[in-house]
Amino acid sequence: MSENLPFDNSPWIIPVHKPAGVTSFDVIRELKPHIFDAFGKGKGRRKLKIGHFGTLDPFAEGVLLLGTGKALKLVQYFQTLMTKTYWGVGTLDFATDTGDCDGQKLRVSDSPSVISLEEIQNLSQGFIGEYHQVPPFFSAVKHEGRPLYEWAREGIFISKDPVERTIVDFKIIESLGNNEFSFECVVTSGTYIRGLWSDLAQKLGQWGHLKKLKRTAWGPFEIDSCLKMPIESLILDDCLRPEKIWKIPEVILSEDQVKLFAQGQYLELEQRIAPYQWVFDQHGKSIGLGVPVYIGREKKLKVDVNFS
Repeated sequence: MSENLPFDNSPWIIPVHKPAGVTSFDVIRELKPHIFDAFGKGKGRRKLKIGHFGTLDPFAEGVLLLGTGKALKLVQYFQTLMTKTYWGVGTLDFATDTGDCDGQKLRVSDSPSVISLEEIQNLSQGFIGEYHQVPPFFSAVKHEGRPLYEWAREGIFISKDPVERTIVDFKIIESLGNNEFSFECVVTSGTYIRGLWSDLAQKLGQWGHLKKLKRTAWGPFEIDSCLKMPIESLILDDCLRPEKIWKIPEVILSEDQVKLFAQGQYLELEQRIAPYQWVFDQHGKSIGLGVPVYIGREKKLKVDVNFS
């Protein structure tokens, strides 16, 4: 890339396979210099925003989405409109304060009975559908402006009200012996798999925690297509435009409409206005995400995320 190439804060999404044992912020730190190398070394690099679309626990591995520029304004949509798929191994021997293998042992199952594969498979099916989950003590859920995990590290364990989530699928795959089981689940965003396994264990009259967890997919992103670490180099082919990933209707605006759209004004279109749609100019450049708004009985297009 030319050293004089200016950054334009373009929206890019980079799917990365985060390994176990590192934090999501570790991934950003490792990737950042490679992003600068791929995008150029011109003016504006200090203004380039780089972040993630949602953390993955240090003990877990799998799909982690990083975003640059105004792609980060799409986080809420990737979180709320896309499901996540996980594979994991859970045990029913004892519970930890974090719900995973990195935590401190809290409660041990008293004379745990051997749970059959059929028994736990049948019980797991009862979690499919609407599911109310109490956020774990060690989670990013906020209390008085601070994540619960910060309170928990100070020895203050705060219980929050249950939050409604949806379990799309939950399959116990195999018994690994010693009351350990492998499983796969598909869930909506915000679901803590540590909490799901703990709730399942308690339904069985046991205490449990996760030994392994892998996020194998996030919406259209699958783990096998993600950038592997350690990262030696990064090219633009490793980065994806949001409109190439999220398949929703598209609309092309005239030059005058593009200006009005960028100014936040409502546009009346001849074509049908979808719940969400990518907006392009006449040169094929993506200029943002549009959503419908009703003015009286008329349905118009409004900017929600502006890429320009």
